Amino acid sequence: MVTRLYCGSIRSGLIVFATIASLFVPNVSRASQSNATPAPSSTVLLAETAVATLPPPPSVVALARLTLAPGAEFSDVSVAGPELIAVESGTLTVTVAGEDEDAEEIAESVRRGSTPVPEASATPLDEFTFALAPGDSMSIPGDNGHTMRNLKDAPTVFLTAAVTAQPATGIESAWPPGSTNPMPDGLTIEPLDVGYDNATSTTVPARITLNRVTGVTGDFIPRSQASGPELLVVEGGALEVQVESGQVLKSDAASGQTEVVQTDESAATPTVLNVATTGSVLIQPGTISTVRAAGSGPVSLLTLTVLPL
Repeated sequence: MVTRLYCGSIRSGLIVFATIASLFVPNVSRASQSNATPAPSSTVLLAETAVATLPPPPSVVALARLTLAPGAEFSDVSVAGPELIAVESGTLTVTVAGEDEDAEEIAESVRRGSTPVPEASATPLDEFTFALAPGDSMSIPGDNGHTMRNLKDAPTVFLTAAVTAQPATGIESAWPPGSTNPMPDGLTIEPLDVGYDNATSTTVPARITLNRVTGVTGDFIPRSQASGPELLVVEGGALEVQVESGQVLKSDAASGQTEVVQTDESAATPTVLNVATTGSVLIQPGTISTVRAAGSGPVSLLTLTVLPL
């Protein structure tokens, strides 16, 4: 029996991610993982939320970096699933429509960085405004309309992640995923995920966690089975993913192509994927794999996981 472990405390504070039945993996023991050498890495929690429901399948795990120019506004945004927002630089003003109980739920999700900012303020139109500084994050429940503004003189850069319904149509570089609405002036969207052609599966209740990990050398995820979808986005260096069984999606940002790797246990040797800077992989639930740094240089990456509670 084995639970999937991350070196460098990527899942710090989480205790159990799956039922005993889902923890069983043939030929993978806890002892084999406990002997793995932890990577000398640093993990920063960017955003997280626990959810009791998620959009029904088929669904996708989406992640993008958005930049708002000074004075720009991204209005009438509504994601069909929970959305995480984490500010990297600048100041982001988020106005959410809803009643008092909606504002209370969202306010509880706000995580503050080192810069104090005002708490949520109400408007006369059943809207609530949150000001987010670098290091701050928040979670917005699915189907809650909101507007994001940059009211300052410098660009605002933030990450936004979601578990949402698989779009049938739409533009890849749009938010929410699959949106056909024209993007406003002053907004730049950098997709970080593997695209939406292949759906994933999730189990509820679940915890959605967005982390940044730096200084990874050696093994990052010892050989084990994924209990939920795991998106890894390389920001520096390169990763090696050894797939023994299951499915992994690999996206190459340079070419814009997504590769689907399907391996079963009868394979004589694992399938090896190398993921360079700006590339990403989605490890599907049930996949047995090993993830490690490729080469001698340290690796930095973003991780977005949707793991059962």
